[in-house]
Amino acid sequence: MRSSVLAGVGLVPPILLTILVGASPPTLGQTPAGQRWEYGESVSVRLRIRSEPPLAGVATVRCVVEGPLRPSQGTGVRSTTEREFRGAEFVIYFPEDFARRAQPGKYTWTCLVEDRVTASGSFEYLSEDAAKVGATQ
Repeated sequence: MRSSVLAGVGLVPPILLTILVGASPPTLGQTPAGQRWEYGESVSVRLRIRSEPPLAGVATVRCVVEGPLRPSQGTGVRSTTEREFRGAEFVIYFPEDFARRAQPGKYTWTCLVEDRVTASGSFEYLSEDAAKVGATQ
């Protein structure tokens, strides 16, 4: 089993557990024939912005992540995602919400609310996400 490590903004290891069950769920300690368990895990960088006081309506948030930064090139791959922001807190995950695969290296990020920069920073992704999916019967 490989593990992934991130440093910087925040580590969030979301774990997805899907249970496919037959007609009736098993009682504690029993596993019915044909029971299938699927799982997956990933390591993400959580980017969060907070509004104080909370927004009264809806705003458009555009977040841009650039990287990995290569000194020889001066820049990295730029990825953008746009979402609606309601309330006080907005959270987005890299690389999942940016529809890309992360590579090891340094990244910069910027979030704009209604085209105004509200937050920016940087993080270092130390190794590729080693997401795994398995099943047992």
